[in-house]
Amino acid sequence: MQYMFSDCQNLISLNLSNFITPNSDNMRNMFYNCKKLESLDLSNLITSSATNMQYMFSNCEHLLSLDLSNFDISSVTRIDNMFSNCKLMIYLNLNSFLITEKIRNKTDFIYQIANDVKFCMDDDNQIFLSELNISPECNNICFQ
Repeated sequence: MQYMFSDCQNLISLNLSNFITPNSDNMRNMFYNCKKLESLDLSNLITSSATNMQYMFSNCEHLLSLDLSNFDISSVTRIDNMFSNCKLMIYLNLNSFLITEKIRNKTDFIYQIANDVKFCMDDDNQIFLSELNISPECNNICFQ
């Protein structure tokens, strides 16, 4: 699935709710540079085998909201720049994300969501992200 929709610069909406992907291990750049993409339904995308999600939504400049609450990132080791240059993103649901030590460059991933990121780390140095609302006024992330 690497680069599958990459550079589809005129794509505005995409419904992948019936897309079957049980063995996909590389989702790198999957939607990279889909500059006009506004709506994306990934509600049933199976991500349990994925190890690489680098730049997955990078340069999706018009994507306002994204619900990834069903994503299983337990096998993922690369998520850096996953949301880089998502300029208009105001809502991001990462309810299922458990970012552990095995993920390289996890700080880069978190930093890419917004300029000033606040996150919680437990005693085992695991970062838990829940539903995030990004305020366009201050470009901060608020946890609910």
